[in-house]
Amino acid sequence: MLGKRKKDEPTDLEKKIQFCRSYTKLWADLFSFYADKLDDASISPQQEEEFFKITSVLANRHFELTVRMGKDLQDGDKILEYLTRLTSLSSLQGLSDAEFSSTQVRWHEIFIGLNKSLGRLVAQLPQPPEAKSGRAAPAATTAA
Repeated sequence: MLGKRKKDEPTDLEKKIQFCRSYTKLWADLFSFYADKLDDASISPQQEEEFFKITSVLANRHFELTVRMGKDLQDGDKILEYLTRLTSLSSLQGLSDAEFSSTQVRWHEIFIGLNKSLGRLVAQLPQPPEAKSGRAAPAATTAA
């Protein structure tokens, strides 16, 4: 039948949660490039390429994130604003300590916002029966 969902197929809410989790993970991966100050670090062309790939994927998936999440995503425009400022690892390396710290703080604020959105979605999932009553379901007994 059309419109029927297979039992093991994820619901729309579960798909939304999966997408938000994967986006949030990619956002965390982005931070790994500049968790520490890049003062005198040697940045390889491979690192620049990897950094560019992650920022590009995040920017490309941003539209899908905003459409899928709808009202569950707050301040989604801050993500794109942030990504437009991250032109390269070399540009991050040239930031003053104050600018670099501010960049890290903005990343963290967005990361918290993504996790809050994810939490709102997870809270909408149906709870198992034992969670609703506050009591655990009785344990199954085995016949001897």
